[in-house]
Amino acid sequence: MADHRLKIRKLDAVDLVKGIFKLYLTCPGYYIKLILIFLAVIIFIEYFLLNYVHSNLFITVSPETGAPIFDHKLIGGLSVFVIAIIAMAVMVPINLASIIALTRSLIIQREFTLPSILHEIHPKVSGCVLVYLTYQAVNLILFCLIWLLLAGSIFTHRLELLFSLAVVVFGIFVYFIPKFLFIVHSFYFEESSVKEAIKDSFRLTNGYWFHTIWYWTIVNFLVMIGEIIGYVGTFLITLLFAADIAALDPVVYAIPVAMSSLWMTFILVMIFPIRIIGSILMYFDLRARKDGFTNEDLERSLNPPETTIPAELTT
Repeated sequence: MADHRLKIRKLDAVDLVKGIFKLYLTCPGYYIKLILIFLAVIIFIEYFLLNYVHSNLFITVSPETGAPIFDHKLIGGLSVFVIAIIAMAVMVPINLASIIALTRSLIIQREFTLPSILHEIHPKVSGCVLVYLTYQAVNLILFCLIWLLLAGSIFTHRLELLFSLAVVVFGIFVYFIPKFLFIVHSFYFEESSVKEAIKDSFRLTNGYWFHTIWYWTIVNFLVMIGEIIGYVGTFLITLLFAADIAALDPVVYAIPVAMSSLWMTFILVMIFPIRIIGSILMYFDLRARKDGFTNEDLERSLNPPETTIPAELTT
């Protein structure tokens, strides 16, 4: 393997951007393969199971009484919907763990193959899923609370009070975004429990809240540039087939729709690793600032020294 060693140290904004592209461009094929493996599963879930839900998730109305009838189609549709949501919630953290494993191997220059990466993450799958779902549950609770308070401020006479509470909850939501950002990383790299991973993520960002927000903004700006390229390409495809779209011919209309979907999927696959690689570099940046963490420490965590038994104990 060529020398693409990336030194773990305190990073400035320029180093962060350079590090993201250096790691990504070292093995872009592996990053894309990992995404495509899990994307294939998600596409199956979305386009087959969820389409089944859309065609079956309804309540039949009795022609005699007009009352709703809860038949087996509704139960079957709900079951498939729940399975689809759970499956997608599981696939995302597994994909995240695989990219973390690949990036770590690149940083320490350890030889790897696609099967070896998948084998490495196998014992950590359940923990990564649990940590990720914990993170998303906190986000969902705060997000729903904000909207409930905003809705309550509109439909009640306590407009000022409820709106103020919504603003406070939104502030809490924004405050906790960087605090929970590294719980998957802490769990994966430190092999800790969910509770310890949350504590470690909070510890790393303590005193570096604005630093983390700034760097996370930079990472997401890079992702946004890619998304803009995708939307511009979709717009150009629409212009190219404007006359065919206006004709409303279903067969002809399907061509630009398919091309737009393929183009946007290609862009999303290409930019997906950027956010994860950026978060990994941010994690190691904070470890370097907080703990003086280095590449050697990372290698020792993967290959702990063997314990030597004193000679007097072996006699």
